[in-house]
Amino acid sequence: SSRFVDCLSKVLSLPPSLLSLPSKAALAVTGMDRAIPYGSKICAQREQDRRHQLHKARLQTARRVIDTAEPHVSQLQHVKTNLKREQLLEERYSEIDRENRILLQKMSSIMQNGSLETPRPVVKKSAGPVSLNRDARKKELLRITQENQNILKRIQQVFQFRPAF
Repeated sequence: SSRFVDCLSKVLSLPPSLLSLPSKAALAVTGMDRAIPYGSKICAQREQDRRHQLHKARLQTARRVIDTAEPHVSQLQHVKTNLKREQLLEERYSEIDRENRILLQKMSSIMQNGSLETPRPVVKKSAGPVSLNRDARKKELLRITQENQNILKRIQQVFQFRPAF
């Protein structure tokens, strides 16, 4: 505000002591702090230009807060190449090659033999593991069968001696 008083005193050619400006507190109480009072348009324009130049200089020298540079880790080889993906692709390609070879063999056998039938590999069924209690189960089955035969004979004898009504 002292600059303003100096500028105003030069324009009006009055001593600075005669020019008094209201204080900020007085402006805040009255609600009149919306506009800055200037005595001369020339001084106001000069002050506005000076503030604009300072603002532009501050913008030029401002540094960024966020680092947008590429991280140095992305230059490392193990980050650039995805080895697991390459391994999975290699396995897939080898599986496709194997299936292509099988198809090629089948096609060549069809061309040589002239038939569409392809020999199927014989799959041998395994009997499974040998049971350790096979003999005991066999004896139990024979005993049950014998008991059933005895019961059947007794039932048949009862019906032979009964008179029909």
